[in-house]
Amino acid sequence: MLAKNDYSAIIDANINRASEGLRALEDYCRFECGNKALTDALAGLRKKINGVYPDRQAHLMARDTSQDQRAKETLPSRLSLQALLTANFKRATEALRVLEEYSGNALFNTLRYDVYEIEKALCLTALKPKILSGLYLISSDVEELEKGMTMGVSRTVSLFLKLIFIEK
Repeated sequence: MLAKNDYSAIIDANINRASEGLRALEDYCRFECGNKALTDALAGLRKKINGVYPDRQAHLMARDTSQDQRAKETLPSRLSLQALLTANFKRATEALRVLEEYSGNALFNTLRYDVYEIEKALCLTALKPKILSGLYLISSDVEELEKGMTMGVSRTVSLFLKLIFIEK
């Protein structure tokens, strides 16, 4: 097991990385999903991570962003909600793995598996297509769909039926 204070810069960077990833996910759950349970779970994990080292002075003293080759790196733009969520879950879980390895603290392993469970819960609900409220008109006839739109139908769904005849 490695001594905790031998790797202060690594521990500092990964506490920050895990916290940042969890905070991005927490804000999504809070502001976009309105899911209090997931918001609270993510906030709780973030606070536990930050609470492991209440005296951060050694870590702050080891921080030297002017010498960090990856400091001020521009993040790639996320092309979808799924990409954004995946990137932040990966950021958090990878940082927790690094913290576990360099600190020898098994709590980081437990927290990492907690994040895996939250990822499953959030991604299975957040990425599911949403059915919006309103009146739907379902038809394979384009003229009927256009007529429905003029009558105030809020949503139309084009239904194409393919009939397959097998000649004997």
